[in-house]
Amino acid sequence: MVDDLPGTRRSTRSRQDGAVRAEVTETPAPTTPAPTIPALTTPAPPAAGSRRALRASGALDLTRAERRALRHRGRTGSSPLAVGTRVAKGAVAVGLAFGVGGFAIASERGNRQSVEVAPQHPVLTPAAVQERQVAVELAASTAAAADDARAAAQASTVAEEQVAPLTEAIARLDSILAATQQAQPAVTQLAPVALENTAQVVVTPTTDALNPTAGLATPEVEATASPSAEATTEATTGALPTATDPAAAQLLTAAERVDTLTEQIRVVTEQADQAAAEEAARVAAEQEAQQAAALAAAAAEAERKAAQAASLDAYANGKIPSSALCGLSFANGHELRCDAAEALEALNTAYRAEFGTDLTITDSYRSYAAQVACQAAKGSLCATPGTSNHGTGTAVDFGGTLSGFGSTGHDWLLAHAPEFGWDLPSWARANGSKPEPWHWEFTA
Repeated sequence: MVDDLPGTRRSTRSRQDGAVRAEVTETPAPTTPAPTIPALTTPAPPAAGSRRALRASGALDLTRAERRALRHRGRTGSSPLAVGTRVAKGAVAVGLAFGVGGFAIASERGNRQSVEVAPQHPVLTPAAVQERQVAVELAASTAAAADDARAAAQASTVAEEQVAPLTEAIARLDSILAATQQAQPAVTQLAPVALENTAQVVVTPTTDALNPTAGLATPEVEATASPSAEATTEATTGALPTATDPAAAQLLTAAERVDTLTEQIRVVTEQADQAAAEEAARVAAEQEAQQAAALAAAAAEAERKAAQAASLDAYANGKIPSSALCGLSFANGHELRCDAAEALEALNTAYRAEFGTDLTITDSYRSYAAQVACQAAKGSLCATPGTSNHGTGTAVDFGGTLSGFGSTGHDWLLAHAPEFGWDLPSWARANGSKPEPWHWEFTA
């Protein structure tokens, strides 16, 4: 038999050795790296039944039937060594696949983690950095001027609802300015890119949707503005510079709105100040006219009273006709010189307000004949006819409690009657030469 041949036994041992090696490679530890390629790439022994194998094993001396059987066995089954070799190669392939796949997964996770964690910095051109700096300075000066205009409007007569739009626009500009200033220090630390390698950004600012952080992270986004959009930008910004950087353009848009509202509120304030000045001038002129009228009236009144006083100068004491005198509303039958009568009417009004009653009068104008009768009846208590103040219509005698010293009414008259041109003569006072508490004279 072939198994008894020395060559066959060596072949068998060779197959067994190959099988052992295959078994080792078929069961690698889960954490043990795959077998190295040099150990598995050793050339496998010739397949059983081939002429080279027969020659090597010395089986060429077999009979034809034995060689046919041996070839048939080689065709129908693979040797254990070949099987082991294929299994080992498959294990190496699987190990390499898992190794490469694991590395790819790890790399992908690492890349994703770096994308999520690594901070994103805007790529700004030197022109964008300059535009932002110019916009910040211009916005700051615009906000300061707007604050002054608002303060002036509030100090004037401008209504609060007229100032409210400017106040809101200033707050919005301050918000955008703060966001831009916060980002600006980091801008100078970035490595600017070449202008020719950066797509320019053309922004059409609007006042309806302003975002304080818009454009700060991605100023390099490419955009193209239509001619109408450029015209709108130029019309909106007016004298302010244009900007291709979104953050700078947005800041300039907010500053332009504040500047427009500032000019409007200045015009309103000037109009309000002018109207206030005109109103003050009108009031001053009116007051001046009233003062002048009052002075004129006082002068006319003084002239009238002087005329009233002078009107009786043509008449002798006690000889004044009743038609030249004026009666008293609170004391029927009594008459005085007209100016004296008016002053006594005012004094009576004040007295009635204090005591609730009118002044009591016993005597007023006294004719010459009546003076003669008085002297005849009362002697020295009545002046010589033709010399008494009663004969000129400027004296009265009070009755009741007012005819004696010390009463409440008499004390009140002593304190307030002079305010109305009436007084108690010094000679008629309690310490006078001829005390007469009832006798009061018009001295104005």
